[in-house]
Amino acid sequence: MRKYFLLGLVLACLQAQAEGLKEVASEPMKTVISTGCVRSGFKAKDAKIQPSEAQWKAYCDCSAGKFVNDLTEDEWEKIGSKEITLENDDMKRKLTKASFSCIDQLVK
Repeated sequence: MRKYFLLGLVLACLQAQAEGLKEVASEPMKTVISTGCVRSGFKAKDAKIQPSEAQWKAYCDCSAGKFVNDLTEDEWEKIGSKEITLENDDMKRKLTKASFSCIDQLVK
């Protein structure tokens, strides 16, 4: 998932030349994170629950959306300048929080 996140950041930064990074990069970043989530998670054969592919996609879309929407302007600037990445502890906490808040998507 990390490589998808980094690819999304690079693409989003290229698009954000004259505009605010958040306005330009939000949708591409959500798409990249969600796609990475779907690809990595739906294949988990040892999971305790087995959601459908549609449930898993809804969960990944929800998690990615909440994570991206929760980023502050300062965090967007740091992402754009590569001062922080998904490996940053604060980013990991935000992603975990977003993921847990969407867990209901797996059991609908």
